Amino acid sequence: MDSTPIFVLSILFFVTSGGYAQLFSCNFETNLCDLTSDTSTTWSMVEAGVTKSPGADHTFDSSSGHYMYASLRSGQTARAITTDLPITTEKKCAEMYVFMNGGSNAVLNVYVRESGKPTPSDPALTLQGDQGNQWVRALLTVDPQPKAFQIVIEAKDGDVSVDDMSLVDGECPHIDWICTFEDPGICGMQQDKSDEFDFKRQNKGTGTWYTGPKHDHTYNNATGYYMYIEANKVNVGHVARLMTPLLRGTPDPAQPSCLIFWYDMYGKDVDSLNVYVTYPGATAFPGDLVWSLAGNRGDQWRGAEVVLNITVDFQIVFEAMRGDNVKADIAIDDVEFDGFAHCPGHNVLLNHSSISCTFEEIELCYYTQDTTDDYNWSWKNRGTPASYTGPDVDHTRGDELGFFMLINPSNSKPIGAKARFISPLSTPLPQGGCIEFYYNMYGIDVETLNVYTKTEDQDLPGTQVWSQQGNQGNYWHRATFATPSGQGFQVVFEGVRGIESRDDIAIDDVFLYTDGPNSCPPKPTPEIIPPTPSTSMPGFDCGFEEDWCGFSQAPWDQGDWSLITPKTQGFQLTNIWDHTIRSAKGHVITFDPNRGQFKTNDRSRLYSPMMSPSNDPRCLTYYYHMSNQNVDHMGFYIRNFNEPLPLDPVLSVFGKQPWGWHEQKYTIDPSDQYFQVCFYISVGPKKWYSAIGLDDISITNGACEVAPTPTPKTGSCDFDQDICGYTQSPNDQFGWTRRNGPTASLYTSPLTDHTTGTLEGYYMYTETSSARRPGDTADLMSPPLSGDNEGLCLQFYYYMYGRDIGNLVVYILPELSDYQSLVEISRDQGQKWFHKNVDIKAIPFETFQIVFRGIVGGGPRGDIAIDDITVFNHPCSGVRTESVCDFESGPEVCGYGEANGMGEEWDWYDAVAVVPPPVGDMDGSFVFKSPTPGLTAVLTTPTLDVRSGKQYTLSLDYQIFNDSKMAFTISIERENQTDNHRIFQQTRGVEGVVKGKWDVDTEALGLDFARIVFTASTTSSPQNGVVAIDNVVFKPTISEKPTNSAPIINSYRGETIVLGVFLSIFIVIIIAVFVVLFLRRSRSSDSMTIGYKNHKDDATMSGPVAINNAVDEAKNGIDNPMYGP
Repeated sequence: MDSTPIFVLSILFFVTSGGYAQLFSCNFETNLCDLTSDTSTTWSMVEAGVTKSPGADHTFDSSSGHYMYASLRSGQTARAITTDLPITTEKKCAEMYVFMNGGSNAVLNVYVRESGKPTPSDPALTLQGDQGNQWVRALLTVDPQPKAFQIVIEAKDGDVSVDDMSLVDGECPHIDWICTFEDPGICGMQQDKSDEFDFKRQNKGTGTWYTGPKHDHTYNNATGYYMYIEANKVNVGHVARLMTPLLRGTPDPAQPSCLIFWYDMYGKDVDSLNVYVTYPGATAFPGDLVWSLAGNRGDQWRGAEVVLNITVDFQIVFEAMRGDNVKADIAIDDVEFDGFAHCPGHNVLLNHSSISCTFEEIELCYYTQDTTDDYNWSWKNRGTPASYTGPDVDHTRGDELGFFMLINPSNSKPIGAKARFISPLSTPLPQGGCIEFYYNMYGIDVETLNVYTKTEDQDLPGTQVWSQQGNQGNYWHRATFATPSGQGFQVVFEGVRGIESRDDIAIDDVFLYTDGPNSCPPKPTPEIIPPTPSTSMPGFDCGFEEDWCGFSQAPWDQGDWSLITPKTQGFQLTNIWDHTIRSAKGHVITFDPNRGQFKTNDRSRLYSPMMSPSNDPRCLTYYYHMSNQNVDHMGFYIRNFNEPLPLDPVLSVFGKQPWGWHEQKYTIDPSDQYFQVCFYISVGPKKWYSAIGLDDISITNGACEVAPTPTPKTGSCDFDQDICGYTQSPNDQFGWTRRNGPTASLYTSPLTDHTTGTLEGYYMYTETSSARRPGDTADLMSPPLSGDNEGLCLQFYYYMYGRDIGNLVVYILPELSDYQSLVEISRDQGQKWFHKNVDIKAIPFETFQIVFRGIVGGGPRGDIAIDDITVFNHPCSGVRTESVCDFESGPEVCGYGEANGMGEEWDWYDAVAVVPPPVGDMDGSFVFKSPTPGLTAVLTTPTLDVRSGKQYTLSLDYQIFNDSKMAFTISIERENQTDNHRIFQQTRGVEGVVKGKWDVDTEALGLDFARIVFTASTTSSPQNGVVAIDNVVFKPTISEKPTNSAPIINSYRGETIVLGVFLSIFIVIIIAVFVVLFLRRSRSSDSMTIGYKNHKDDATMSGPVAINNAVDEAKNGIDNPMYGP
């Protein structure tokens, strides 16, 4: 039917309101503003208070105000239609206020239609049901219209009121708005025209290294887009601003809206990101600051939330400021505004002072580093720098984007160095509280994590409340402790550096619960683990000839074992037979540190099959081969099912052992637990020739039958349980201390004991840094010992390392006489344990005590330690009287070692190894060194008993190659190392192999026990020269004429076959000439002389060495005991 006018005055006009041009506006105070209807039921203009509700209009909030109203029964419809509105090329906003209270079925629809056309079936805006006892703002954005158009307001099925209707330029304020920046139009956001530069839309990474995101947040890959500021080519302090479209203010102050966005602020020069709220027509720009953050936040996207309680329309302004340098990119992504939702609380900025902290923000909850400790904790995400230590992810998020606190000490920090991290001060808790935190202590070198609480009246670190030591596996572990009550406190986390680089310690997620010491929540229920393993066996016997026999590699160690045939796959075990079938074609298992990038103290672990419980003891037997010169140590653990590996092994074997397979037995006690035996091999400082072999491992019923060992006489002690009756003297200035692990003094003291070689073993030592003066003594006295007619042997190990070392003197104190000195050792001996055997002469019918006296040196780095004292009821035996070594099995087989543990080590060339020799003319295996410029390489024979002969002879082969500045020296050194006598020195390179031979008058030198010392050094740079020695013989002189004190040189330069042929022809010609001359002159020569090529040594000699033709030509040159009959 035809439209019927229902108005008195038509109004279509343009006004300006709130900064926007209005195309239509009606407050219904005088009429319906030319609105028409095409329905039988129509809208009416009514005065507030006439109808049941609302009681006031929206315009004036007055009962005398007016609005448009329709009261409809079910099925009735009323429409109001605007006059024709003009063509638009831009978006417009239709706004009205609607009251729909009390009726749950009432509906309001708003349509946009072309003028004169039917109303569309789908409304552009719908409100339905009870909207509460209030005027509700309804907004509709009208797209550009190419023809004249009309707006239709339709009511159905209930009471509906409308007031303050308008149409203005521009989009309506957004009730909900999201922008992921995938749209090139950036969702209607605008660059500020008054700033210094603009945000950029970007995918992938930014143009500058080590700043900005690598990809967007939406898709987390290079296809997605984000907005960022590029700091390159922009001045310091310049800002870029990006503004959202207009957003709708909240209609109810009690229901604030929420802004969520993601930001990336990665780069060492990052300045700040600020968020403002500005309003249409506002004079102050950019407006009110509602969020701000500054500084490097790490290489990750982070979420942020802002609660907005704003009742008028507004815009959000993102402002980014350029930092001091180019690594200052700042990015935003996934901006979301929700006008009806509360913020979820998932992205709260935790940059306030608090003990509770997840460490996700760089402020670290205002924890501080201790300025008096040795180094600092670091803020870290992702995995730690070193492999096989530290966490892979944080605990809070459980991914590589989350952050945690870490100590990762460098090798420049001394063992035992501490790093402390201190929380803010807590307010006093009347009943105390409970703190929960998570820690990761993964790494074979991990030392200690301590936690303290410190009240205001305490000095650092405070009162210890928790401690953990050693490798705890690659897991985040939970810990709790009670806090002080009634006074404020701080929490102090203290990490202690371990002995090697795999000693990372991390903490995360510290939470303070304030309702008493038991207020921490219960620990989460662990994963249910089956009570028994799927398979087990009572025992096994494995020679590894067929397979691994059920042995398995450990998943968390640094390397794997190998099953090999020594002859063909022997790695560094090529010259051994297996133990099972005594053949090089048999099989053994091994771990070879030289085949991989391993570090010192790395370990390879191998687990046996699972053993079932037993009420009887069982015997573990295995055979090990540890004869390579650089082996570290190996041993085994026993690990119960579903339990972690124990901290200490059951048994360990350290260092190179005599050649061959060695049997090891151990009785496993009866147990009701399932268990596995875990064998391990540790990597030492040197990887070459450090492989260890295992074979014939078995577990059988019954205790092991172990041959009894001689019981040491009273006075023996390893100090692991107690001090075995040893006592401190009452007449000295200070005492000896029983200790495990390193002492508190740096650069002195052992790291481990000698007995076990672990941090758990004990030894005795003198602490020289606690108010001690030079010359102070500490006496440790054995229990009384019984003398006899044969004498005794005292065996002990000592450790004397440090620049201030004094003296260690060992006495016996007979019951009826005074102190008698046995041995005195002085000065720095090097950073390892040394062995000493001392004879105690027979003391019939009298008891005595052994006294170990430590004498303080010149400073605090002078700790002296002793361990493994053994007293045997017979004199010491086995001290060698001579030394012969061809180095075919390495220097250690001959008892060679480093002098004092100081200087560089010599290297061994094994002729069996498939590597080229360092020099070309030495035969077989030998020792050699390419010294580091400025350092000295030292090699010694074992200590020898030289009392048996007045004269000794030393002979050897040596070669100095490619270094004219090499110094090679041979000396003989007294046992207590107080003096030495030079035998020979070569200070320049020589051609070929030199065979040297010298006489040593040990009686004239006053020597009883001594050793030969070989040293090599150079001033050449780069380090290219090599000195090599072989076939060393030192033994009493036999009845033969000795040579002079300088060596005779014989070059063994190899010649080619062709050169040999020419030389042979030449020699024949010479012989022919010689025969002719002999016949003609009938002359002969009784001797000839050979001059030395080493002219420097010639100057020190009385004349050339005479060689008797009749003897020496038959021997092809020079006498050498190694090649004599």
